[in-house]
Amino acid sequence: MQSEFNRGIETFEQNTWEKEYAEALEVFKKEYPIAFDLMEVGGVHPERKLDIENPYLDGEIDSEDFRNVGEHNVAVGLCAKKIANQLVKAGILSTQGRDEIVLRALMHDANKRFEVMRKKAKQAGKNVDVYGEKGYETMFNHLLKKDPNLASTLGAYLKSAGMETGHTSLKDFISVNEHGTVYLKYSTQLPEMIVHLADDMTSSLEGKTNWVTAKKRMELSDFQNRYPFLYKEGFGFDVDGNVIGVSDIATVDSTVTSVKSFAEWQETVAKLISKELAWMLRISGDPEKAIVDISNR
Repeated sequence: MQSEFNRGIETFEQNTWEKEYAEALEVFKKEYPIAFDLMEVGGVHPERKLDIENPYLDGEIDSEDFRNVGEHNVAVGLCAKKIANQLVKAGILSTQGRDEIVLRALMHDANKRFEVMRKKAKQAGKNVDVYGEKGYETMFNHLLKKDPNLASTLGAYLKSAGMETGHTSLKDFISVNEHGTVYLKYSTQLPEMIVHLADDMTSSLEGKTNWVTAKKRMELSDFQNRYPFLYKEGFGFDVDGNVIGVSDIATVDSTVTSVKSFAEWQETVAKLISKELAWMLRISGDPEKAIVDISNR
């Protein structure tokens, strides 16, 4: 049975997070209003339950509550800001660069509801590509028809929101050399790295958020049961270093090397990004732990 002392600690931690979240929300609304306009359009505003049309189901009204996605965006924005602040202090990043990173983090899941609506349409028998480019084009065209003026100001943001996060972005972060060693692409930029890592680290359970390693977050959120495809599907590389998608990592052509599931690649990419950030900040020890510690301060 849980002691009164432990219950007291949990209440204190929850209240501390609620206060931190409320303060961050107010600051972010003032400093990054476009992110909240975008979440409004996407139906994932953290403060309002919004009914919107599902363009993949002939305009059927979707009434699911997506405020939790908006809250997640705010939490990822806060994590990204904490990491970026350290880079600003170290003279590696400008305050303008930090603001770009926080903005991108705040809107990274602005189109998440459209992804879920594509899943609903597919379950209803519609021919919809849930994660592909075509799905995003449909979403943008729907917005364009609904409000051309709004589409011209927010459409480009909504179409590109979250391109640096999730399992579909993993291939964009890594390459493999002739010896089969996987490394972070030299072209990878700080905004993409930080937003991707902040999303992978943000764990929200039972009304409290903290930041953990990518592996721990997947365990805590029960990814294996919620997203089983992440543990079956993945990708590898051919002899020329090109990414080759794999529908089942248990049965792979011998010409494809360095094959891992999406879940494994998620851990790998998080470690590589953490290592790069720790090197920039001249932090010794375990890179992942160092970045997690920064985020939980």
